[in-house]
Amino acid sequence: MDSYVLIHERIERAADSAVLDLSGLGLTHIPEEVRGLSGLSWLDVADNSLTELPGWLGELGSLTWLEAGDNRLTRLPESAGDLERLTLADLSSNKLAGFPQQFTRTRSLVRLNLAENRIGDIPEDACQLPCLTTLDLHGNRLSGIPDSLVEATELTVVDLSRNRLGEVPDALRKLSGLSVVQVAHNGLRELPEWLCELVGLTKLVVNGNELRTLPEGLYGLIELRRLDLGANQLSVLPEQLGSLRSLTCLDVSDNLLQDIPESLPTLPSLTRLDLRGNQLTSLPQRFSKLRGLTWLGLSSNPLSRLPDCLAELHGLVWLKIAHASLTSLPGWLDGFRKLVELDVEGNPFGSKPTHVAGQRLEDLSPAL
Repeated sequence: MDSYVLIHERIERAADSAVLDLSGLGLTHIPEEVRGLSGLSWLDVADNSLTELPGWLGELGSLTWLEAGDNRLTRLPESAGDLERLTLADLSSNKLAGFPQQFTRTRSLVRLNLAENRIGDIPEDACQLPCLTTLDLHGNRLSGIPDSLVEATELTVVDLSRNRLGEVPDALRKLSGLSVVQVAHNGLRELPEWLCELVGLTKLVVNGNELRTLPEGLYGLIELRRLDLGANQLSVLPEQLGSLRSLTCLDVSDNLLQDIPESLPTLPSLTRLDLRGNQLTSLPQRFSKLRGLTWLGLSSNPLSRLPDCLAELHGLVWLKIAHASLTSLPGWLDGFRKLVELDVEGNPFGSKPTHVAGQRLEDLSPAL
C-alpha cells in the first residue's frame, strides 16, 4: 500500500480509536490532519526522520502517551508544556542537547524517557515532577543530577548509565521509594555507604565502572534481587554477600576474582550467576547447594576441569564454560536433562564429545 494512503487511513481511524501509530513510516513532519484529532490519547511517531514536532502539539489536550524516539529532534515546541494529561513521554535516541523544560509544566508525567540524547545538564527546577515514577537518562552527557530530584517523591526507577557522573549522585539519597538504580559505565571508583538507606532497592546495576571494593552498606539491602557488578576491578567479594538473601541474579563477570566467598552458595533464591572472565581455578564444595541455579557462566576462567561440586545442579538450563582450559567434560553432565545451551567453545579438548545429556553437542551450542 502507498505510504501516503496508509498514513491517511490511520489518521481517519484515529478519529474513532483515539490511537494513532505513525511509527517507522519515514516521516519528516507530522501531517497537519493530526492537528484536528482533539480526542487523541496515544500518538506514536517513533522511528521516523523528524527534526521537530509541530508548534500546535499542545492543542492535543487529551494526549496521555507520546512516543517520539528514534528521530532527529533537537528541541521540543513550547506548547509541549500544555499537554496537561501526558503520563508517558518517550524521546529517546534523538539529538536533544538540553532537558526539555516544557515538561516542568506537565505535572501528570509518570514515565519520562530521554535516553541516548546529548543532554549535558539538568536545570534545578526540571525534576519537580510529583507523579514521576520512571526516569531514564542513560546515554547522555550528565556530570550530575540536581537536588530538586527529591521532589519527585514517587520515583521508583532511575537509569543514569553511560553518563559522566564520577560518583553516585547525592540527589538519590532521599528517594526512599527507589526500587531500581542503574549507574553503569560512569567512571565510579566507589559506592556510597548511604546505599543502605534505600531499603526498597531491588535492582542495582553498577557494571562497567572502576570499583575495587564494595561498601558495608550494600549488604543491608535485604530486598535486593539483582546485583550487576560486572566489568569492574574487584579482587575479593566479602562474606557479607550472603546477607543478600533475596538475590536472584548476580553478575560479577570480568573482574579479578580468584575465589568466591563461602557464603555465596548459601543464597537461597539465586537462579542466575555470572562468573565469567575472572581468575577462578576452582569452586568451593558448598557450591553444590545452589540447586535453584538455571543459568551459570564460568567462561574465560582457568578452570582446567569442570568442578565436581556442579554435579548436582540438575536444574541448569544454560551453562557457559567457553575458553576455560577444559580438556574433557565429566560424565555426570549426562544427568543435566534440562540443558538447552552448553557453550564449550575454545577449550583444548583431547577428544570432544558428540553428545551431552542425551543431545547432540552441536544442538546445544549457542546460536551465532
